[in-house]
Amino acid sequence: MGFRELLPFLLPSISLQFFVQAYYIRDCIRHPSLSKWNKLKYALGIAAFSLPMAAYYLLKERNEDNNEDISQGIFKSNVRQAIFVLIVIAFEILSIRVIVSHVGTPDFQPLVWISAISIVVMILTELCIQWKKQTVAYIFSFLLCLLGFSLQYLVVDMNTPFLIIILSASIINNYPLRHTKKFVFFVIFGFVLMGILRPMLVDNIFDVDEIFSSVYLNSVILILVVLSFYILKQQYLTNHQLSRTLKTVENQNIMIEELSKTEERNRIAREIHDTVGHRLTGALYMIEVAAMSKEKQVIKEKLDTAHTLIKDSLSDIRHSVRLLVDEPDVFSEKAVSLKEEMIRNTNMDIEMIVTVSEQIPGIHQRLILRAMMECVTNTVKHSQGKKADILIQESKNRLHYSYSDNGENVKAFTMGFGLTSMKESVESLGGIFSADSTKEGFTVSFSLPLGRNREVSDHE
Repeated sequence: MGFRELLPFLLPSISLQFFVQAYYIRDCIRHPSLSKWNKLKYALGIAAFSLPMAAYYLLKERNEDNNEDISQGIFKSNVRQAIFVLIVIAFEILSIRVIVSHVGTPDFQPLVWISAISIVVMILTELCIQWKKQTVAYIFSFLLCLLGFSLQYLVVDMNTPFLIIILSASIINNYPLRHTKKFVFFVIFGFVLMGILRPMLVDNIFDVDEIFSSVYLNSVILILVVLSFYILKQQYLTNHQLSRTLKTVENQNIMIEELSKTEERNRIAREIHDTVGHRLTGALYMIEVAAMSKEKQVIKEKLDTAHTLIKDSLSDIRHSVRLLVDEPDVFSEKAVSLKEEMIRNTNMDIEMIVTVSEQIPGIHQRLILRAMMECVTNTVKHSQGKKADILIQESKNRLHYSYSDNGENVKAFTMGFGLTSMKESVESLGGIFSADSTKEGFTVSFSLPLGRNREVSDHE
């Protein structure tokens, strides 16, 4: 075997090595986010180790995210190029093994040329894909399939199916899944057909059982490996698309929470304006009436009423400000602190159970704290109840709130301003609200979707 006889194979192989090295050394040097040390490290690594180091660089540093490619069933550019580089390495190694094993045979020179042309075609296919010449790339891939069948026609050994597998992997790597299927079927059909024709045309074997047993065994190996690579690509694309979707949902949840927080603050501000403004107006009127009255009993009654209205207004303002401010305490501590304050102010017996994580959204926390204050206020004003039970729990990615007291209300139940606002707030967050008042007591309950990412086990 002379060196000159190997030149048709060695020249494109060596040229490919230098081309890839020069291309990716230039790419890493021009990489905008790499430090000078990392640029030097990758440049020297690619110069010393060539294709394997280039593949590592692509996967490690060129983490490009092209959603359009993913949606069309194509690998991200850096992943596809890294796989291409590894496929070329495998093809070169196997080609050398096939060529060396056929030194001195009539098939030696054709094998050298076919292997050399295959490498050139693989390079041209990659360049066409990068230059967005998809039609030309498809033509080159079809030619690559024919070259693979030519290799199978010339030699039959353990390396031949692996060469066909590498060519199939190259095609699966380059194109969308919907187009890849056609190429894969074409490769498998050609492989099976060549496996049937070659023994008869080249080896003059007409034993049908022997031919079909050999074809069946090789075809099963080819189909399993190629199908595995196809499924891996499909799974990768699915996982990547799912990750992008989850990230989008997470970002949307953050935006919704911020918008809901703003809306909640605006609503609380309107409540302060409406309720507190109404009470202060009433208090001012009572003070004016007292100032004009000459009867001590009337003056006392009006001033007492004004005092009550102002006291209630200050209490409403204090509670509303607490809802508007994001305190650093965890939710359970906020709820317990508010319960103790309400017990001191109302002398009610309030029992509360809180079984939630500390990661519930702030807008949900403020809504529940406001619901606690509103419900206790309704109990004191309307049902004269002395005992109340509050349950706050998390279940199946939903937050549940329940309030009940032992008060009595013989009048027809209608929701006032506070409960109506609470219902609107709950429904604006996608929740379900209910409230009722009977002789057995006053009850309010609602549930809110948490809308955050859960562990995989929660979906199963």
